[in-house]
Amino acid sequence: MVFCLNIAFYFIFTVLIFYGARYSYKGFFEEEYLSLNACKNLQGIAAIGILLHHFCWFSPVLNIDGGILSLFKNLGYIFVAFFFFISGFGLISSLNSKKDYLNNFFSKRMLSIIICFYIMNIFYFSWDLINGSNYSNFDLILKIIGISFFNDGSWYIPAILILYTSFYFIFKNVKDKRVGYCLIFLIILLETLFFLFTTNYR
Repeated sequence: MVFCLNIAFYFIFTVLIFYGARYSYKGFFEEEYLSLNACKNLQGIAAIGILLHHFCWFSPVLNIDGGILSLFKNLGYIFVAFFFFISGFGLISSLNSKKDYLNNFFSKRMLSIIICFYIMNIFYFSWDLINGSNYSNFDLILKIIGISFFNDGSWYIPAILILYTSFYFIFKNVKDKRVGYCLIFLIILLETLFFLFTTNYR
Protein backbone atom coordinates (compact mmCIF):
# COMPACT_ATOMS: atom_id res chain seq x y z
CA MET A 1 0.00 0.00 0.00
CA VAL A 2 2.77 2.44 0.97
CA PHE A 3 4.69 1.57 -2.19
CA CYS A 4 1.64 2.30 -4.35
CA LEU A 5 1.10 5.64 -2.62
CA ASN A 6 4.75 6.56 -3.23
CA ILE A 7 4.50 5.71 -6.92
CA ALA A 8 1.25 7.67 -7.29
CA PHE A 9 2.57 10.71 -5.40
CA TYR A 10 5.84 11.01 -7.31
CA PHE A 11 4.12 10.38 -10.65
CA ILE A 12 1.68 13.24 -10.00
CA PHE A 13 4.52 15.41 -8.65
CA THR A 14 6.60 14.83 -11.80
CA VAL A 15 3.66 15.53 -14.12
CA LEU A 16 2.89 18.82 -12.34
CA ILE A 17 6.53 19.94 -12.50
CA PHE A 18 6.97 19.19 -16.21
CA TYR A 19 3.50 20.25 -17.32
CA GLY A 20 3.88 22.78 -20.13
CA ALA A 21 7.56 21.99 -20.70
CA ARG A 22 8.78 21.97 -24.31
CA TYR A 23 11.34 19.72 -25.94
CA SER A 24 14.23 21.52 -27.64
CA TYR A 25 15.19 19.74 -30.85
CA LYS A 26 18.79 19.26 -31.95
CA GLY A 27 20.22 22.47 -33.36
CA PHE A 28 17.41 24.57 -31.89
CA PHE A 29 18.37 27.06 -29.18
CA GLU A 30 15.67 28.03 -26.73
CA GLU A 31 16.23 31.75 -26.18
CA GLU A 32 13.66 31.88 -23.38
CA TYR A 33 15.25 29.14 -21.26
CA LEU A 34 15.87 31.58 -18.41
CA SER A 35 13.13 34.10 -19.09
CA LEU A 36 11.23 35.76 -16.27
CA ASN A 37 8.41 33.24 -16.66
CA ALA A 38 10.84 30.29 -16.66
CA CYS A 39 12.58 31.59 -13.53
CA LYS A 40 9.23 31.99 -11.78
CA ASN A 41 8.41 28.39 -12.64
CA LEU A 42 11.76 27.20 -11.28
CA GLN A 43 11.16 29.21 -8.09
CA GLY A 44 7.78 27.54 -7.79
CA ILE A 45 9.37 24.07 -8.04
CA ALA A 46 11.92 25.04 -5.35
CA ALA A 47 9.14 26.44 -3.13
CA ILE A 48 7.15 23.20 -3.43
CA GLY A 49 10.27 21.23 -2.51
CA ILE A 50 10.81 23.43 0.57
CA LEU A 51 7.17 23.03 1.57
CA LEU A 52 7.35 19.25 1.27
CA HIS A 53 10.58 19.25 3.28
CA HIS A 54 8.83 21.09 6.13
CA PHE A 55 5.84 18.76 5.94
CA CYS A 56 8.27 15.90 6.22
CA TRP A 57 9.80 17.18 9.46
CA PHE A 58 6.52 18.17 11.08
CA SER A 59 4.82 14.88 10.27
CA PRO A 60 6.83 11.86 11.50
CA VAL A 61 4.46 9.51 9.67
CA LEU A 62 5.57 10.99 6.34
CA ASN A 63 9.34 11.08 6.90
CA ILE A 64 10.03 7.57 8.17
CA ASP A 65 11.97 5.31 5.83
CA GLY A 66 9.67 4.49 2.95
CA GLY A 67 7.23 7.27 3.85
CA ILE A 68 5.78 9.36 1.04
CA LEU A 69 7.97 12.38 1.79
CA SER A 70 11.07 10.59 3.06
CA LEU A 71 12.91 11.61 -0.13
CA PHE A 72 12.55 15.26 0.88
CA LYS A 73 13.79 14.81 4.44
CA ASN A 74 17.35 15.95 3.77
CA LEU A 75 16.82 17.96 0.59
CA GLY A 76 15.56 21.20 2.12
CA TYR A 77 18.90 23.01 1.94
CA ILE A 78 19.22 22.17 -1.78
CA PHE A 79 15.81 23.63 -2.60
CA VAL A 80 16.55 26.72 -0.48
CA ALA A 81 19.91 27.26 -2.21
CA PHE A 82 18.25 26.84 -5.61
CA PHE A 83 15.52 29.32 -4.65
CA PHE A 84 18.11 31.88 -3.54
CA PHE A 85 20.11 31.41 -6.75
CA ILE A 86 17.09 31.91 -9.01
CA SER A 87 16.05 34.98 -6.97
CA GLY A 88 19.52 36.49 -7.35
CA PHE A 89 19.65 35.67 -11.05
CA GLY A 90 16.28 37.35 -11.51
CA LEU A 91 17.46 40.49 -9.70
CA ILE A 92 20.59 40.82 -11.86
CA SER A 93 18.67 40.10 -15.07
CA SER A 94 16.03 42.69 -14.23
CA LEU A 95 18.69 45.23 -13.27
CA ASN A 96 20.42 44.76 -16.64
CA SER A 97 17.29 44.71 -18.79
CA LYS A 98 14.81 47.08 -17.14
CA LYS A 99 15.29 50.83 -17.08
CA ASP A 100 14.99 52.41 -13.62
CA TYR A 101 14.50 48.97 -12.09
CA LEU A 102 15.62 50.16 -8.66
CA ASN A 103 12.92 52.83 -8.51
CA ASN A 104 10.28 51.74 -5.98
CA PHE A 105 12.37 48.63 -5.32
CA PHE A 106 11.46 48.55 -1.62
CA SER A 107 7.73 48.73 -2.19
CA LYS A 108 7.80 46.18 -5.02
CA ARG A 109 10.17 43.65 -3.50
CA MET A 110 10.27 44.07 0.26
CA LEU A 111 7.00 45.47 1.58
CA SER A 112 4.98 42.30 1.04
CA ILE A 113 7.72 40.21 2.72
CA ILE A 114 7.78 42.48 5.77
CA ILE A 115 3.98 42.44 6.07
CA CYS A 116 3.92 38.62 5.90
CA PHE A 117 6.71 38.43 8.49
CA TYR A 118 4.77 40.45 11.06
CA ILE A 119 1.46 38.72 10.35
CA MET A 120 3.26 35.43 10.99
CA ASN A 121 4.89 36.83 14.15
CA ILE A 122 1.51 37.95 15.50
CA PHE A 123 0.12 34.45 14.89
CA TYR A 124 3.02 32.65 16.59
CA PHE A 125 3.18 35.14 19.47
CA SER A 126 -0.55 34.70 20.11
CA TRP A 127 -0.14 30.93 19.98
CA ASP A 128 2.75 31.06 22.46
CA LEU A 129 0.71 33.22 24.84
CA ILE A 130 -2.18 30.77 24.68
CA ASN A 131 0.25 27.98 25.57
CA GLY A 132 1.68 29.93 28.51
CA SER A 133 5.03 31.04 27.07
CA ASN A 134 6.69 34.08 28.63
CA TYR A 135 9.25 36.40 27.05
CA SER A 136 11.48 39.05 28.58
CA ASN A 137 11.22 42.53 27.09
CA PHE A 138 14.68 42.15 25.57
CA ASP A 139 13.87 38.79 23.98
CA LEU A 140 10.60 40.17 22.65
CA ILE A 141 12.44 43.07 20.98
CA LEU A 142 14.90 40.63 19.37
CA LYS A 143 12.01 38.61 17.97
CA ILE A 144 10.20 41.68 16.68
CA ILE A 145 13.23 42.94 14.72
CA GLY A 146 14.14 39.47 13.43
CA ILE A 147 17.34 38.64 15.32
CA SER A 148 15.62 35.73 17.06
CA PHE A 149 12.30 34.15 16.14
CA PHE A 150 9.00 32.88 17.45
CA ASN A 151 9.34 30.17 14.81
CA ASP A 152 12.82 28.92 13.82
CA GLY A 153 11.71 28.55 10.22
CA SER A 154 11.40 32.34 9.96
CA TRP A 155 15.16 32.81 9.41
CA TYR A 156 14.61 33.12 5.66
CA ILE A 157 12.82 36.46 5.89
CA PRO A 158 15.57 38.57 7.54
CA ALA A 159 18.10 36.70 5.39
CA ILE A 160 16.42 37.71 2.12
CA LEU A 161 15.73 41.24 3.39
CA ILE A 162 19.45 41.73 4.13
CA LEU A 163 20.30 40.61 0.60
CA TYR A 164 17.61 42.79 -1.00
CA THR A 165 18.72 45.83 0.99
CA SER A 166 22.37 45.22 0.12
CA PHE A 167 21.50 44.74 -3.54
CA TYR A 168 19.57 48.01 -3.63
CA PHE A 169 22.17 50.21 -1.96
CA ILE A 170 25.13 48.67 -3.80
CA PHE A 171 23.72 48.99 -7.32
CA LYS A 172 22.07 52.31 -6.56
CA ASN A 173 25.40 53.88 -5.61
CA VAL A 174 28.09 51.85 -7.41
CA LYS A 175 28.30 52.66 -11.12
CA ASP A 176 30.78 49.94 -12.07
CA LYS A 177 28.69 46.76 -12.05
CA ARG A 178 31.78 44.56 -11.75
CA VAL A 179 32.56 46.25 -8.44
CA GLY A 180 28.91 45.84 -7.48
CA TYR A 181 29.04 42.11 -8.19
CA CYS A 182 32.14 41.77 -6.00
CA LEU A 183 30.49 43.69 -3.17
CA ILE A 184 27.28 41.68 -3.27
CA PHE A 185 29.35 38.48 -3.30
CA LEU A 186 31.16 39.74 -0.20
CA ILE A 187 27.82 40.45 1.51
CA ILE A 188 26.61 36.94 0.67
CA LEU A 189 29.83 35.43 2.03
CA LEU A 190 29.66 37.42 5.27
CA GLU A 191 25.98 36.65 5.76
CA THR A 192 26.62 32.94 5.16
CA LEU A 193 29.44 32.89 7.73
CA PHE A 194 27.28 34.79 10.22
CA PHE A 195 24.42 32.31 9.82
CA LEU A 196 26.76 29.34 10.20
CA PHE A 197 27.79 30.52 13.67
CA THR A 198 24.43 31.85 14.84
CA THR A 199 22.14 29.31 16.45
CA ASN A 200 18.91 30.99 15.35
CA TYR A 201 19.82 30.66 11.68
CA ARG A 202 21.02 27.06 11.56
